[in-house]
Amino acid sequence: MNRSSFHRRRRGFTLVELMVATTAGLTVALGAFAFARAATRSFQQETRLADATSNATIGFRRLISDLERAGYLAPSNIQREFSHGNRVCLQPNNVFSPAIQSLASLAIEQGPHPTTGTVPNSSTHAILNGPPINLDPDRLTLSGSYASTEQFPVRSVDSSGSSPVVYLERNSGAALRLMNGNATPTPWTKVFRTGRILRIVDREGYQHFGHITGVDASGAYPQITLKSTPGLYMRGQPPPTVSNPLCKGFDIGTGAVASVIDKIRYEVRDLRNVVQYQALYPANPVLPEDAQRWELVRYELDENNNLLPGTEELVAEFAVDLKFALTVINNPTLDPSNPNPTLQFLEFGHGAIGGTYARPMVAGNTLPGPERIRSVRVRFSVRSREPDRAVGINPVQVGALPGTLFRYQIPGSTKYARVRTLHADVSMSNQVGLFF
Repeated sequence: MNRSSFHRRRRGFTLVELMVATTAGLTVALGAFAFARAATRSFQQETRLADATSNATIGFRRLISDLERAGYLAPSNIQREFSHGNRVCLQPNNVFSPAIQSLASLAIEQGPHPTTGTVPNSSTHAILNGPPINLDPDRLTLSGSYASTEQFPVRSVDSSGSSPVVYLERNSGAALRLMNGNATPTPWTKVFRTGRILRIVDREGYQHFGHITGVDASGAYPQITLKSTPGLYMRGQPPPTVSNPLCKGFDIGTGAVASVIDKIRYEVRDLRNVVQYQALYPANPVLPEDAQRWELVRYELDENNNLLPGTEELVAEFAVDLKFALTVINNPTLDPSNPNPTLQFLEFGHGAIGGTYARPMVAGNTLPGPERIRSVRVRFSVRSREPDRAVGINPVQVGALPGTLFRYQIPGSTKYARVRTLHADVSMSNQVGLFF
């Protein structure tokens, strides 16, 4: 073998061969990267959609659970019940706080409604293939015993001071279940929280109400202090205002039971002014869509029916719409000329929902109202965080339920975010029998 043949066999790639190989390798790498990137983006989009579905389901279940409990251990319509002698002791007008005067199982304020937060405006926020859909979310207010399912036996009442004090039996089943072996007073303060309504049912079945101002469970008997105005109507004392003629006043002694009433509200709004949620609304969001977002929020009301600061809960993120429909009794069963009640379904947006049946109660309003409601249909929609579609879908064209959304155009964006809409029918079981 000569030297020239040996060197030819040992020489490497030429510059041209190396450049060709490098270019081919980069082409393959770029293709693989583009494929992986597309797959990753698709995976992220599907994950966001799954998150939106899970988010909607969990929040929807919370809403439905609270709706099912509306009116539990609370009047379905305190104004109507008093006017019919139905076991409300004092006339609510000008005696109790606005919260007690308006006690009702539920009230629906149809959108648009006044609110302290920013809510989605109508047509500019949801555009489909065709005319814009009107999105003005409803607002729901519920009353019932949400802090506890118990009725606590009353040992005695001390009305000698400026504020009535209700003493409860510590060894009752309700008290023992509340404590559950916990020697600290914490469970009592969580249930009998300042500002909530205490409802007392006396031995004759009449209801008395007052706002809680304090609780002390350190003594032999837990003490619930009530607001001084209007005070409890005690037996043998003149009533502070017009009372039910059959109600003789609350008797000092055993035989009565007490429970706690909460007034809670659901609405679609933002939480950017609530400290613990401000991180959801950064000044320079990573995605512009984060600046145009609303949540389904649950909070408690104070004695003036205003938001009680510190009670805001985020129930579902990226909420789009919340609507209610009703099935009601449109004639009383006690009417001898028409003993069989008839049911009427009021579709979403029907004016009688918030104007006749589920209207917010006001002092002196003794017309039929929420006590006639037999079931509530709920429609709730949430969107995925990031838009991933270039066109919308008209629900009418795909045969969906009226009001169902599939695509949601975020303000300022040319793309659409996918939407999940949930429906449910909820029976108002705590109102069965109130047909007046």
